[in-house]
Amino acid sequence: MHWLDIIHSTNDWASARLRSVDHPALREPELVVAGEQSAGRGRLGRPWHSDRGTLTATFVLPTDHLQPDPQLWPQVALVAGLAVCQAIEEMIGPIRASLKWPNDVLVDHRKVAGVLSEYISGSNPAVLVGIGVNVATDFQNAPAELQQRAGSLSAISRRPLDRWHYLHLLCGHFADCLTQWRQSPIEAMRACGRRCALTGHQIQAVTGGGEILQGVCQGIDDFGQLHLQTDRGEQRIRSAEVSRVR
Repeated sequence: MHWLDIIHSTNDWASARLRSVDHPALREPELVVAGEQSAGRGRLGRPWHSDRGTLTATFVLPTDHLQPDPQLWPQVALVAGLAVCQAIEEMIGPIRASLKWPNDVLVDHRKVAGVLSEYISGSNPAVLVGIGVNVATDFQNAPAELQQRAGSLSAISRRPLDRWHYLHLLCGHFADCLTQWRQSPIEAMRACGRRCALTGHQIQAVTGGGEILQGVCQGIDDFGQLHLQTDRGEQRIRSAEVSRVR
């Protein structure tokens, strides 16, 4: 475990460390934890609002701790999201946390956590799983748009919460979820599918190539793809920006 009081991004720090010529062979998973991130980021480089009430951490997973098939490695983001949900429910239950494919966690329709997974090649190949959880984040100084759609676990549960206690719970659930995924990736994806916040809703998906798809979400399939029913028939989406159509 690596503790950093203030850092720009735990994912960036972990990536630079892995690529360093002085880094020893990576044999076991590592955990990078920040007291505060000054330039955290989400998917597509979007800024991530955080303060000292936010849990910001990166799990560094050597590739030999993952599935043998590299095509399944992108599923790790969903597996991590599943663990985030389980830890939330253990900490502030009874409450239901859900997954907004591909990398957000929602409680009461508010975004409370995000996952950013990245593959690092080279002499120490690994998958970085960056996780940000709004345990006791203060959104008073956040942009108005963010205040409307984000929330903290402390505000939702109406009681003070400790992010380090949440980290303890998360580590246990993530270890269990990774074990389940390694043993049966299909069962792990079905567990994620049961938490899909988009199922049954009209959504719009914008793919990396700029294609815009609209239809009714049918959930997350056994391969971690989003299943969409459109006017042109069924579509399986591997990667896209997704939003509900209101």
